[in-house]
Amino acid sequence: MRALLVMGIIALILGMTNPSEAEYKEWFTKQMKDQSESDLLDFGIDLLGPDYVEKETSYTNYIVFSMYKTELQNATEVTAIGLFSNFFFVSKSKKE
Repeated sequence: MRALLVMGIIALILGMTNPSEAEYKEWFTKQMKDQSESDLLDFGIDLLGPDYVEKETSYTNYIVFSMYKTELQNATEVTAIGLFSNFFFVSKSKKE
């Protein structure tokens, strides 16, 4: 009985801290800017990045965590999970 209560509390906490799509868009845009090496590219990411991420990302909400798959222009798919109000890269793969 106690284990069930603990699991319920953990599931509740996970569900309450499951980040939103808007938070993912902001986080991924920041990750792109961190990878860029020019102020001009940073400006372009600020201008077009959020719309690009929104358009190219599929989102699956599993209640206790979320999975995001973003297609990049070079036929690469980046997968991340959202958990405890944070995001973590899971994989990066070339699509053929």
